[in-house]
Amino acid sequence: MISEEMRMETKKFKMRKKRIFMVQLSFSVSLEWTLLHHSCRRRQTRRIRLLGITKRRVKKEKMAQVIKNQPSHWWWLDSHTNTKRSPWLQSTLYELNEKTKAMLKLIEEDADSFAQRAEMYYKKRPELVSMVEDFYRTHRSLAERYDQVKPDTTGIGHLVSGGSPFASAKYQLEKLMSFSDNGYDTYSEEHCDVYESEESEVDDPEQEEEEGTKFLNCTKEEQVVAANDEGMRLRDEVKRLNEENKAQRDQLKLKDTVCDEVMRLREEIERLRDENKAQKEQLQQKDEEKIEVIRHLSLAIDVLKQENVKMRNFIAKESNKKWKNPFEFNKLVGALSVKLFNGTPRNQPTVELSRCGLRSK
Repeated sequence: MISEEMRMETKKFKMRKKRIFMVQLSFSVSLEWTLLHHSCRRRQTRRIRLLGITKRRVKKEKMAQVIKNQPSHWWWLDSHTNTKRSPWLQSTLYELNEKTKAMLKLIEEDADSFAQRAEMYYKKRPELVSMVEDFYRTHRSLAERYDQVKPDTTGIGHLVSGGSPFASAKYQLEKLMSFSDNGYDTYSEEHCDVYESEESEVDDPEQEEEEGTKFLNCTKEEQVVAANDEGMRLRDEVKRLNEENKAQRDQLKLKDTVCDEVMRLREEIERLRDENKAQKEQLQQKDEEKIEVIRHLSLAIDVLKQENVKMRNFIAKESNKKWKNPFEFNKLVGALSVKLFNGTPRNQPTVELSRCGLRSK
């Protein structure tokens, strides 16, 4: 019976240990799968970011190559080469060339990001406006001087038919600004259609001034539209980053939950181990107590067997004798019954028999 109970306890302990191991194994696999999924997600996000950076870099290199492969901006310097020039004309043309170079250099400056380009535009805009005004005054003075020197219409007709250098310069200026400000993707050509023609006349100064004003207004509108587009793009980027951060926070919370569950299971395993150890000690103590009780019972049984043998021998010896008094026989039988059923010590039968007037021989 005791061995059967111990076998059942051992079987229950093994089954409990097996269930704990299976639960721990399942949570370990779930944790590893979660960590692997998180690592793959981070690797994919990093790959997408690197791909976006590479695309932007390739686009920037292509734009730089296009700007580099453009023809020279100084083609008009040699269009009217003439060795017979007056000192005033030479100095005026030299000053005109220097101012044109300065404006083109100022326009062609580029930056890495839209914010840097906007900051550069705000810083360089007053300087560029002053250069354009000075350029206009110089060109107007040159045109008036030319009109005074040659009042006939042939020269003017030749100038008109050949194209105005200032109009061509404005067209090239517009083209360069469209290339340099590649962040302004929403450029509106309908607001700047006055600069698309290369054969505009230069005889009307008010028209030139109006065109300069329209050019500045067009630049402001471009800036507003580009700023709005950039704001929309930045808002979309912020929204995307917020969603990504939310997803990462959810993953971190899930990971923390899994880790907490694993820690709780480990604590539960330790507690169960302690309980099993305590139960083993209790079982061992109970087994020792049962063994001790069995030993005492065995000793008591041996003593009773010996007493029983002695009593049987005594009864067999005295059965042949004649009893003088039936009362003494009944008293002797009562003493024997008390001895058998109450567990009298080993020397008690001799005492009872002596009381009855009998002795064992």
